[in-house]
Amino acid sequence: VAGDFFTILFRLSTDPDISALWPGNFSITQGQGTFLSIAVQPGGAFGGEDLSVQPVIHVTDILGNNLVEGDLASTAVTATLTTESNPWGGSVGNGIQTAVRGVVNYAGISVDKYGYCYMMRFSAPGF
Repeated sequence: VAGDFFTILFRLSTDPDISALWPGNFSITQGQGTFLSIAVQPGGAFGGEDLSVQPVIHVTDILGNNLVEGDLASTAVTATLTTESNPWGGSVGNGIQTAVRGVVNYAGISVDKYGYCYMMRFSAPGF
């Protein structure tokens, strides 16, 4: 968990009444952004209409913490259809959206053509 001003209590003895408090504060920072994770899977729709369930993507560090600061926390994430799942030639509408504090809440994303078993891929620069 990233944050500021944590305090750790160190126990010097097995006696629960004897402990010492380290007098300084320290911060825990987020790790380097390394993953895009799908928090909400996209749902189906009729061709050309918004998906019934809009995907949500998290930009996370190696431990799965959402990035809330820095350039990667506001990166643009692109949704595309994988070629293996797209023999119909469909394309994604509104597929590029920007993360806010490490979260991309897609809105208005659609697939223009009828098809089944589409698979969506999410990508971003640096990932």
